[in-house]
Amino acid sequence: ELSYILYQLSLIDEQQRQILQEKETDVKRQIEMQQFASTFYKYNELYEELYYTGQTLFNIFTGYKFHYNLLLDDGTLFNDPINECMKKKEVLKAIHVGNRSFVDLIDNKYAVVNPLIDDYMRSVNESLAITMNNYRVLLYDGNLDLFVATVLNNRLLNVLNMKYRNEYYLKAERKIWRCAKNGKVFGYIKKVNNFYEVIIRNAAHLVPRDKPRVAFQMIDIFIHNQL
Repeated sequence: ELSYILYQLSLIDEQQRQILQEKETDVKRQIEMQQFASTFYKYNELYEELYYTGQTLFNIFTGYKFHYNLLLDDGTLFNDPINECMKKKEVLKAIHVGNRSFVDLIDNKYAVVNPLIDDYMRSVNESLAITMNNYRVLLYDGNLDLFVATVLNNRLLNVLNMKYRNEYYLKAERKIWRCAKNGKVFGYIKKVNNFYEVIIRNAAHLVPRDKPRVAFQMIDIFIHNQL
């Protein structure tokens, strides 16, 4: 339901929203029919640029060439210094990959994505609920994410069949997470039992790229049960 988000952000008008909603309804119908692979390609025509060579409706309606970050309208992601960083010997040693070369998403022709095409549009709600009911879970996102918008995640969590949902999650207080040194707002945290929901301020879909220090601190203190 990205049409809802795009409309609320004034990136599309009412007429364009209706067009996207009709397309999204078709996608949902195909999912209900368990046509997951074909649904993946249909979804690409709307929003993704991975397997669709033409302009998506998102591109045409908004002028954006990039759908991961509200503030970026082009594909600067793929010019990241990470490509150079991943060539450094100390980095390769730290992540235990030996002398293997780093190949980015485009150059490897989506070798990671291809085997997942049939899974991409499948619901994992039940599996997620089971995981959350039995293990410590951290779910994080950036408030500038267009692709998996925070409000849509919240909508899912509000209906997910997890323990303590009615008693705690729907009533839990969301707290402001600040830098201990200067009080700067890092984001917002809601904790329910062993589940942690964190929204990182001024970050988008790729939080570690946009806010690497904050992302590292978040993951580090979560691992050490200090979040």
